[in-house]
Amino acid sequence: MDRKDPFSNFRFFIELDNMMSAGFSEVSGIESKIEIQTYKEGGVNDRVYSYPTGTTHSEIVLKRGLTYSMDFWYWYDKTTRGKIERKSGAIVLVDENMEEQVRWSFFNAYPVYWKGPDLNANMSDIAVEEVHLVHEGIKMSKKKRS
Repeated sequence: MDRKDPFSNFRFFIELDNMMSAGFSEVSGIESKIEIQTYKEGGVNDRVYSYPTGTTHSEIVLKRGLTYSMDFWYWYDKTTRGKIERKSGAIVLVDENMEEQVRWSFFNAYPVYWKGPDLNANMSDIAVEEVHLVHEGIKMSKKKRS
């Protein structure tokens, strides 16, 4: 049966080399952009050419409820001390049956930003930590249709 409706954005998980990957509430930065340079043809005012010059990738932003696990803090802390430990991973979107449908794999990532929770005694929100990862590229793949 061919799927006609779009996938929900709340069924996903993260895979990351040797790190706990559960409990993420939000992921953003699944982006890639081709940079261009424009060139105007001499003597012709309405003719502009665009040439690709390279590809850039946004930082992947991961947010999760703060737990006893300090994996991300330790990883970030190593980076602040110049001990860069690169990890590859994936953001995996699953359907209502928890079957993988789409995968965004990223490569050689390391953390460049860590944020602890915003604390407020008047609120009952979950304490959330945030980490930003730079990486060397992203690749998208979809489940093959049978």
